Amino acid sequence: MKTIVVPTDFSAISLNAVNYAADLASVIKIDLSIVHVFSVPVIFNEIPVQEYNNKKIYEDAQERMAALERKIENRTKGKTKINTLLKQGDIVSSIDDYCKSVNVYAVVMGAESGHAFCLVQKQWRL
Repeated sequence: MKTIVVPTDFSAISLNAVNYAADLASVIKIDLSIVHVFSVPVIFNEIPVQEYNNKKIYEDAQERMAALERKIENRTKGKTKINTLLKQGDIVSSIDDYCKSVNVYAVVMGAESGHAFCLVQKQWRL
């Protein structure tokens, strides 16, 4: 089945895009895929700092995604199939790979400013 892919970083702007995508998917009766790609920050510092814990970052993202999925299920009244993906890696290539693996109807995203997505959007054959 066709799906709308909506990347999120859980910011207010990206959550607006998720809500819009959920409403659109509900109206045209297609699936919704919410994708969150995270990377472990690399810190170069002379003063030792606590290391980032991959497991903790993943667990935090998992909790936020589960809460978002419940919210969207309520919003669509359970009429839209919702898929979620959490992945560690490069944002652009991870979303590009995911889009190539599903039957994409559209990619919906919100952004405050220009981003690397602008460079690859032509690669996604919708």
